[in-house]
Amino acid sequence: MKKIFLPSAVILCAVFAFVLLATTHTSCKKDQNCYATLTVVDTLNAPVQAATVKLNCQQCNPPGSLQEQTGTTDASGKVSFTFRLPAILDVYITHPLHQPFQGILKLEEGKTVEKTYTVQ
Repeated sequence: MKKIFLPSAVILCAVFAFVLLATTHTSCKKDQNCYATLTVVDTLNAPVQAATVKLNCQQCNPPGSLQEQTGTTDASGKVSFTFRLPAILDVYITHPLHQPFQGILKLEEGKTVEKTYTVQ
């Protein structure tokens, strides 16, 4: 009598396929982008619309080469940015009715940093 190993081979192939799929398709890609949502308000805590917000990395080499973006605040005083690398950025805010503002912002990998700046 011949022994048939077909069921064992099928089971072995099924286990191999399951392990292969489990290790290749269940790994999650970690979001490494850095996000910033900034709000600009005046001294009365009212949103400042149409403020120009510039984020610049002075520590990059050369300065500003990798991480520099400019945006404009919306009606709620908000502006959002996405960067690929964590960094400490200089924040420059200008608006025709307010004094220029300068501050700093620390970006963290995979996180959204929310910060409010008050302009005079």
